[in-house]
Amino acid sequence: MVADSSMCDPGGVPVTPIYATHGTHTAGLIGANASAGLGVMGTCKNCGIAMWKITYLTCDQTDVVPALNWAASDRALTLVGDVGAQVANMSFGRTESNYTYCQSHPMDATCLAIAHARYRDIEIVAASGNDRTTLDFPAADGRITSVGGIDSTYALWDESPGGTQNCPFAPDTIECGSNYTTPANSPQQELVASAKDVWSTTYPFYNWNVTVHCGDQFPGPGWGNGVGLCTGTSMSAPQVAGVFGLIRSVNPLVPVGAPGSSNSLRGVVATTTAEAQAGQGWIATLGYGRPDAEAAVLKMLGKVATFTVKNRVTPLFRLYSAATHDYADTDSPQSAVALIINQANAWLPPTTLPTVPHYSSFPHDPADGTIAAPRASVYVLTTEYKPRSSTPDLAPLYLMDKTFAGGHRDFMLATTTADIQSAHTDGYSLRNIQGYIYKPCTPEPSCIPPFAQKFWRKCNNTFHDCATFLESERTNFENAGYTSAYPVGTNMMLGYAYPATDTDGDGLPDGFEWVIGTQYSNVDSDGDGVNDNVEYPMVGVPVSDPANSITGIGT
Repeated sequence: MVADSSMCDPGGVPVTPIYATHGTHTAGLIGANASAGLGVMGTCKNCGIAMWKITYLTCDQTDVVPALNWAASDRALTLVGDVGAQVANMSFGRTESNYTYCQSHPMDATCLAIAHARYRDIEIVAASGNDRTTLDFPAADGRITSVGGIDSTYALWDESPGGTQNCPFAPDTIECGSNYTTPANSPQQELVASAKDVWSTTYPFYNWNVTVHCGDQFPGPGWGNGVGLCTGTSMSAPQVAGVFGLIRSVNPLVPVGAPGSSNSLRGVVATTTAEAQAGQGWIATLGYGRPDAEAAVLKMLGKVATFTVKNRVTPLFRLYSAATHDYADTDSPQSAVALIINQANAWLPPTTLPTVPHYSSFPHDPADGTIAAPRASVYVLTTEYKPRSSTPDLAPLYLMDKTFAGGHRDFMLATTTADIQSAHTDGYSLRNIQGYIYKPCTPEPSCIPPFAQKFWRKCNNTFHDCATFLESERTNFENAGYTSAYPVGTNMMLGYAYPATDTDGDGLPDGFEWVIGTQYSNVDSDGDGVNDNVEYPMVGVPVSDPANSITGIGT
């Protein structure tokens, strides 16, 4: 609420804002889960979300309304990079006549924030705008994925083609349709998604814009049910951001890159759109077209022995804070950097661990100085689908953390709902998923997948720290005091994961090769003269089938 001497504050009584729900609506389009019972499914329902409010309250005649605070948006985007986010969605923008704004204004706060995020290799998505003209800024920046809007017929969204008679705010503005690439030499539209009457979560008992039927009240009946429609490219952008989050989870080590790059996140999405699959190239209105999440995932997974791979393996980066005696594990390079640059605790990769093959450094801002090399002794799976029917089912590794009295932090991985609930009761917060491991099975050892080891979570009660490690590391951790269960009485053996062992020295751990189906003792599984790690890199997008002409794959 606000209180001042304006007309919005009659008699000194604070007035409640009449508009809200824009951020709630966009967040639902990214991460809503249909199991919550609202009938809304985000494009990345298992994505963790960090949100910042970048509006301030102002008086619009007699009403209190939110207005965009550009200074707050700059700080929010910078924080996105500092807390370890992998994708950033910006459902806002402004008109700029200068198509190369950041080249002309490199020290502008927004431009600095964009550069900071891209140094961290964060995929930035922004709404193209709703004025049926050239792209808004920051969507117009080439480092950012601009997302325009389409209607239910898959045509570019336009309420009033050729005129303004159906534009609700005319003649003040022609806001009633998606921006696109115009004139021809202006910034490129990259992708499109639904913009007209998009269904998502809303702030209960609030609308965002009654004029365009956006908010909790629409389409009705019902008020306060927490769902509703909205229209605009603000709705298009988060759908695409969620798709990028989904694709990035399949292989967290693939760089953002550009739409024209084959070995990049943007390249995978651009070349697998519905339009690209139909043979259509880039066009000014739709860009590369509508993302096809399934096709993009399949391309990121690749094929081995002519079959689409069901899963991949990625390093679980381990970091340790000597200041707080805390081990932290993450499969996200961005999260690892966030821990490393933390000035209070300064987590670092233990130098006793092996480095990650073909991944020599974390993406970071040069202003961060020298960043320690990535290291991992544990490798985990990246999707929820078990690679072979004979293996145990998979369990997600949920990252949780707690701040104890005195500032001590404990990051911990959990695999069961019961553990999550118990930890939450004890003050831990749930963050997101850090890959998958095999669930415990019987009888051991015959049920354990080839090359996998037992994966433990044990705690040191003196330091309030829980650590995860493989069977081969167990003695060292137990000698260091990691012997207790948390929660008390629970199973300390969480399941099975892979070590960094690489028998043939091709940079692909043996477990990785078994999961995808190549030969762990042969650098060139099909003998075509191209090594497996070139055809199917762990750090990169698969480029060809590394085992399409042999039998006995995975042996």
